[in-house]
Amino acid sequence: MSYQVLARKYRPRTFDEVIGQESAAETLRNAIRSDRVAHAYLFSGPRGVGKTSMARILAKALNCETGPTPTPCNECPICRSIDTGDDVDVVEIDGASNNSVDQVRQLRENARYAPARAAFKIYIIDEVHMLSTAAFNALLKTLEEPPKHVKFIFATTEPHKLLDTIKSRCQRFDFRRIPSSRIADHLKMLCEKEGINAEDEALVAVARAAHGGMRDAESLLDQLASLAADTITADDLARLVGGVPPQTVLEFLEAIAGQDAKRAIEMIDETLAKGAADDELIQQLVDGFRDLLLAKVAGPDTELIDRGPEFRKQLAQLADGFSTDALMYLVQMFAETKKKARQSSQSRVVLELAVIKAARIHQLRPLDELVGQVKKMGSGGAGGNRRKAGTTAQRTTRSAGPSPTPTVAESPPGQSASADGDVWTRALSELEQLNEPLAIMIQKGSCTLEQSAVGAGQARFIIELDSFGVQQAEQNRQLLEQALSKAHGGPCSVELRAGATSSGPPPKKEAEPKGEHIKKTIAMFNGRVVHTKNQTEEESRDG
Repeated sequence: MSYQVLARKYRPRTFDEVIGQESAAETLRNAIRSDRVAHAYLFSGPRGVGKTSMARILAKALNCETGPTPTPCNECPICRSIDTGDDVDVVEIDGASNNSVDQVRQLRENARYAPARAAFKIYIIDEVHMLSTAAFNALLKTLEEPPKHVKFIFATTEPHKLLDTIKSRCQRFDFRRIPSSRIADHLKMLCEKEGINAEDEALVAVARAAHGGMRDAESLLDQLASLAADTITADDLARLVGGVPPQTVLEFLEAIAGQDAKRAIEMIDETLAKGAADDELIQQLVDGFRDLLLAKVAGPDTELIDRGPEFRKQLAQLADGFSTDALMYLVQMFAETKKKARQSSQSRVVLELAVIKAARIHQLRPLDELVGQVKKMGSGGAGGNRRKAGTTAQRTTRSAGPSPTPTVAESPPGQSASADGDVWTRALSELEQLNEPLAIMIQKGSCTLEQSAVGAGQARFIIELDSFGVQQAEQNRQLLEQALSKAHGGPCSVELRAGATSSGPPPKKEAEPKGEHIKKTIAMFNGRVVHTKNQTEEESRDG
């Protein structure tokens, strides 16, 4: 039997065939056209995204009998031998098993000799990060100033493990994960060429399971072709890798959307009994709620959702049953659940608790709604005090007859009138936005409008407070005048007067501080003595 797996049979042979790495391919093609090929390259990225394939294509482009050329012929003996990995001038080395200093020294010695038949002697070192520090140091001089006929191409999945002295001597290309949609399209093309029957949903699921690696996706497709009796389905993939079929994920989402915690718990048992791993189920729920969130925010047709058309249609229906805040919370909650499940010996219990909590998500209220309610309750409480302050003005207004509500109550010239309740209430509300503690303190006092100032171009308000209130208000006079001007509808000035306007017992006489250090402390912090020990003892005896 001479069966060749799909990953080898359909390995890219030209720059155009490398999927998802167009930027690197175009840069290398232009370097060859302009004769600006570097002596060392570093290809880094996840597994199965085309690093080694790109290295072989670059080797063929440099050594092809028609080259150097950005489009190797793939027909000459050199190109064919590079494809099979047995060309004498293109040496592929496994960094994990050739990582000693002696082996690198041998490589360095062989690099001095001219190539046997090609233009360049090319060394491709895969998983180069596995070389020891001593081996790297032995390679440094040759890597920095190699013979003109030598090129180095390094490939690694962990570039952070390379010495900076190595990375600085190479041109680096970062290979990215391949989008799931492009992997699915490529798998569909392979199925057509190989005569494999597969559902579109199954190919999308395979592409998602590969996590951006084309080789992993091709290997999974190879296995599924052997597993499936007739047509490859998403259930076949779930059986093969212990995953969760897309339809099962939808059923979970429907149960949670319908607040059916009992059904969701039963589905956990059914899914795990079929061989699915609990961490895989949690990840599928994270992905499912993420897809719902994207469908809610960007619409079900957005390219950000790597799902088939039927799945997208059902997502659009389910998304209407959730608020955006709820979906954001669910994505975060299940992401945290995955972390907790890994750290817990009772991972199933952690999952069940999360699912029950998710089924009750509709009982939770949005944060902005709760904040608004708290603010409303707070303003209602303050409003009660404000209404008390303006009671006298409201009575005076009602006694004036059916005329329009005046800004101030009518009083004989030269006398003071209480400020209209609405004006004072609006002023306190405005002051709350500027300085809430000041507004709470000021509302305990009373406010009147000096009638003689009406019509003089600037209204004059008289605010009576206790002595401490006057002191604090004096420091914020500008804010008071600003709030009253806005509420009154014109420029205003404020006169602060001390009076027994606050409820409760009269203020006690401040205790005289004794001791020079106490006086210095009071002066430093601009404070005052509230009570002394002797004063407190006297109060206790009097009580």
